[in-house]
Amino acid sequence: MNISDHINAQRAYFNSQITKPISFRKAALIQLKKAIEKYEPDIEKALWDDLKKSKFESYITETGFVLTELNRTLKN
Repeated sequence: MNISDHINAQRAYFNSQITKPISFRKAALIQLKKAIEKYEPDIEKALWDDLKKSKFESYITETGFVLTELNRTLKN
């Protein structure tokens, strides 16, 4: 499958309106939050390997920021 096929498939998925209900969007955000938490050590390692970011810096500028925004979005 080439990139145009992927783009067209994503457009068709979006146009199906399956992503429109709030319940779908909340479930997707919860799934993203769980994935970030599960793979946080891997994310930290990649940020160290690529950018020499410490665990603290990785949390403050990357994962912690995203998790905070996810929690805020899920509450509101």
